[in-house]
Amino acid sequence: MIYRANGDVAGGALTDLGTEIVVGWVTHIEGIIFVDANGNGKRDPGEAGVAGFALTVRERDNTTMDQGTNTATTDDSGNYDIRETYPMGKWLVLEAFNTRYQTTGVTYRAANEPTATTKLGSLVDLSFLPIIGLGGQIDWGVQPYAAGTNGGIVGTVTYDTTPNELDAADAGTEGYQPRHPTLPVHLYPPTPSTPTTPPPTAHHTRPASQTAPRHSRSPGVFSPMVSVSIATGPGASTPAGRSSW
Repeated sequence: MIYRANGDVAGGALTDLGTEIVVGWVTHIEGIIFVDANGNGKRDPGEAGVAGFALTVRERDNTTMDQGTNTATTDDSGNYDIRETYPMGKWLVLEAFNTRYQTTGVTYRAANEPTATTKLGSLVDLSFLPIIGLGGQIDWGVQPYAAGTNGGIVGTVTYDTTPNELDAADAGTEGYQPRHPTLPVHLYPPTPSTPTTPPPTAHHTRPASQTAPRHSRSPGVFSPMVSVSIATGPGASTPAGRSSW
């Protein structure tokens, strides 16, 4: 690589500097998603590529890079090509996830490595470090899920440093929240239980024509409505210990 080019300019004429090497400001990631028939994580002769498989470059907090610009979808042969991966010198995550397939292994080789490395397992996220002017190849081996099986549940555990949402159901992962490693996560099946309290007792309700209006103790402050039991019908009386309007 070079960072400058020198040339002589005479009389304001254009000067041809020839073909010069320019600095590569991005990292080039390419590879293939293939059906790994023997489950060895490497593409062997005859193993077909998977078309329409989406890949995404993400931040370490699982957010997409630049509104999803660093994404790719495999072509008819299973190949993908992400030419502009950045920022440089920052660990990122390459995600290859599809609800129809489970990962068998990943084979990767950086541009300056003589041989490839294969890692077996059902990973869908791979951490990588973009380096200026370099790139690499990452191949993903996958297999269709067997009947009656699926990929389970995938998520991220973070430390909620500043709970911005009042309801935990509305909570979102913020970029500044640290991740929580090595935390066991358990999934339990539903278990039938026996009620320990008696069922609620049904009460009669006052007919609509006899309903008392809500009243206020002071402007803007309303007293809560209290549920009471009353007797209805000809000759009915209020049971002892119960209130009536």
